[in-house]
Amino acid sequence: MSIPIVFIHQGWGPYLEYALLQARRSNPDSPIFVIGGQKAGGFDGVTLVNDDEIFQGAAHFARVYRHLSAHARHFELFCFQRWFMLSSFLQISGISRCFAIDSDVLLFTDISRDAERFSECDLTHLAQTGPLNGFINSPALLAAFCDHITKSYSDNLEKWTAWFADSQAQGLGGGVSDMTIFHDFRQQFPVDSPLFADLTAIRDGIAYDHSIHCADGYQMKFRRKVIRWEGGLPHAFHLETRRWIRFYSIHFQGPSKPLMRGALNLNRQQRLQGALQIERDYFLARVRNRLRRWRQQFSAKTRTNG
Repeated sequence: MSIPIVFIHQGWGPYLEYALLQARRSNPDSPIFVIGGQKAGGFDGVTLVNDDEIFQGAAHFARVYRHLSAHARHFELFCFQRWFMLSSFLQISGISRCFAIDSDVLLFTDISRDAERFSECDLTHLAQTGPLNGFINSPALLAAFCDHITKSYSDNLEKWTAWFADSQAQGLGGGVSDMTIFHDFRQQFPVDSPLFADLTAIRDGIAYDHSIHCADGYQMKFRRKVIRWEGGLPHAFHLETRRWIRFYSIHFQGPSKPLMRGALNLNRQQRLQGALQIERDYFLARVRNRLRRWRQQFSAKTRTNG
């Protein structure tokens, strides 16, 4: 059975389209959902999820949220709210397993095949970050994480206010984020708890990328991991083991998003052929979306004039 892939994103952007194209290419049979996407007409092969019921938990959390971060309030708040959206979506849709993925991640594997390696755990995560870009095998544990987020602000606000003040005093920047709260949530369980699995850990010469900007023990150049393409698939050089490790994903975090298009052009053994194919797909998708928007606008104008 193919596992659904779920993106959570505000609005729309070119890099989200790159992520969607690559997710579809690597996972031809998986349903793909975008929670919160606002693009008119949607995107071929992707279901936009914007039901009001999905956002109720996120709206409730917004009322208890207090901004304790150097980042913009709307950005930090959405990073928390996405977990409530995902939890509500899984509960309402009845989906029991999915792969939750960020909109700046390119996926280079069929996650339905890889899911068996992590079928015994409830949540996967990347290093010390939260369970985004990973398998959600237990909606119940995800809901428990959401409860922990809410209680962190409703019951333990004094603790996190002090934590943020201390962080600022030390000049550390950042602040209380969903990753901070996930780390706190994770500490409730034993270090070797079978409920969790770290996708950045190398297993059978394979790993998922935490962030292209983070060394994580790999060779770096220009503050990014060095990526080598073998058979059209990305590999990174692990310094301790002196091996090229196949990456099932690359996370183009922060300012690296513009590199996603170039990476798509390199993910074929024949580079020129691959570039032409991805540009053709991208161009046709944009044309179809533009035509769909024009038809919708024309229909709306006709109804208004009529």
